[in-house]
Amino acid sequence: MNPEESVDTETEEVGEAITPRKNRDWVHLNDCKEQFRRFFQAEESGVFVLKGEYGCGKTFFITESILKSEEFQRYFSFSSRISLFGVNTLTALEETAMGSLRYAEKGPDVESVDSGFSAAQKALKKAIGIDLQFSVRSLLWAIASNLGFVLVIDDVDRKGDDLSMKEILGFATSITEQSQGKTKVIIVANEGKILGKDKIEWDQLREKFIDFEFTFAPTPKELANAFIDSENLYEVIGDIFQSLNSRNIRAMRKVERHVLNLRKFLGERTLDYPDLPFDEAARYATLFLLAGRDYEISNLPGSLSGEGVHDLFDFLDTERTPEQEQRAERRNRFDHTARKIGFSGHSFWSGIFFSFFVHGSVEEKVLEESRGALSDLSLRERHNKQRDRIDRMAHGSLRDNSRELKTELEKLLKEFAELVSAKDLKSYIRVIEGLGLEGESLWKIWLEGRKDLKISNGAIYMLRDAVPSKYRSLLPELDIADPGEINPLRFLCHIDNRVSDFNEERELPALAEWTSEQWVNWLKELPEEDEIMLYPLLGALREAVQNKVMQGMKGDIARVVEQAMISLGNENPANRWRIETYFPGLLQPSEPPEDESERSE
Repeated sequence: MNPEESVDTETEEVGEAITPRKNRDWVHLNDCKEQFRRFFQAEESGVFVLKGEYGCGKTFFITESILKSEEFQRYFSFSSRISLFGVNTLTALEETAMGSLRYAEKGPDVESVDSGFSAAQKALKKAIGIDLQFSVRSLLWAIASNLGFVLVIDDVDRKGDDLSMKEILGFATSITEQSQGKTKVIIVANEGKILGKDKIEWDQLREKFIDFEFTFAPTPKELANAFIDSENLYEVIGDIFQSLNSRNIRAMRKVERHVLNLRKFLGERTLDYPDLPFDEAARYATLFLLAGRDYEISNLPGSLSGEGVHDLFDFLDTERTPEQEQRAERRNRFDHTARKIGFSGHSFWSGIFFSFFVHGSVEEKVLEESRGALSDLSLRERHNKQRDRIDRMAHGSLRDNSRELKTELEKLLKEFAELVSAKDLKSYIRVIEGLGLEGESLWKIWLEGRKDLKISNGAIYMLRDAVPSKYRSLLPELDIADPGEINPLRFLCHIDNRVSDFNEERELPALAEWTSEQWVNWLKELPEEDEIMLYPLLGALREAVQNKVMQGMKGDIARVVEQAMISLGNENPANRWRIETYFPGLLQPSEPPEDESERSE
């Protein structure tokens, strides 16, 4: 095997499967490591400054790639990593360094060893009567200096005001010189935040006290590639933080932990599906971590308290309060951030994400709803695969596969009848018949597969015309109103957007059976109080007729009402005038009256 094609054999656990870690290229990180190799190998070099902005991963890199690395541990036996945040004296710096002393970064620490030395002191005094006064800290300091010691001084730019930069750099140089190259000091700092007198001392003493410098600025993708362990997450987390232009490795790893904890939680409740959307979960976790700093947590999808907030502001005509303005601004920032990271928005996962990331758990009710949704997704996925196969067989092959194609269609209709529309079925039948095979029997399979489904009256009404007569008995019975319940008045009020108790599901099928003659008779006998309710009556009828372009029962009713208007308009001059006023062009022009002289002749 070519050495350049070698694969790292380190593995990680993903569910129950073990997948190999990829060999990844980290150009900037490798450059940084190379500088550290030169630093440790150069006996005369004592102080290394690693510079970079806050949150860019400097400390994480030192911990993971230097202190815990077997390659670099051969250069030191003891290590200590301290933060100068708020430290005001050199004595406090020394005590903190000694209190953080570790043996090869694996312990034991000073505190655990100290009790052992105390016990030894007491035992010696009791045995030989001599009180040996020695400090475990001074002893370990001497051991560390002679056996190889690396001291990491972090947050130099956040030190207390009483501790000068000159003292820090002087201490670092003294300890390295006294050890004759066995002790190394790594200073971690955001150089841009070193200001005032500290900045002057830093610049003046740089040449004298600092041996190596490196600006730590890998891309977010490179950081994620190097330090995100999950094979399912390192790419998407890198993409997310690249879009945010953020090198915050702590936040990256928190996103990873949130998603993996969610996966474990769902797995313990038999919801660990292989198609868990890691990318969507990672984006949601990122938004959750930004909540509070950039916007309100109630803006996150899945939060009932946040639903409709943004839409409400869009429709407010009154002047907003300062609080409303602030909430709207936060919501706008949320939308902007969501777009930047490619967050798609509201899915059935949102409720699970919100509950788990905010509360650390998910209610059983939410889990049950999600089980059903996930099951439906799985069903649709299998359905889509079967349809794709049928489409390829029909349009992507020159083989004589017509019988095989019909067999696959029959399988599709038997297993996924509820997902195949009548329109799709008619298209499939045309294909089968175009290939020279009988296709009507597919209606039977489809209807039998849908027998337990609730089908609306409107759908049944339309299917009556589409289904071959020999299979219409498989259609459910219409749930229609009794003839005595039919009242077109309620229908016209409903069409004209007036208050009505008209039940479309039950009354439309029955009203669709009416003839134009029945409409004419009903309209001619309509009581005056009902005419007043519908005033103007012809306006309501015009609304009904406008539905004639529609398919189904409403369209059929509209066309019958139009015929009734034609019949009424031809009955007498008064009705003709009324119909022509409200339905221009509906009636044929009337014959001009015959001239009296012509009649006498």
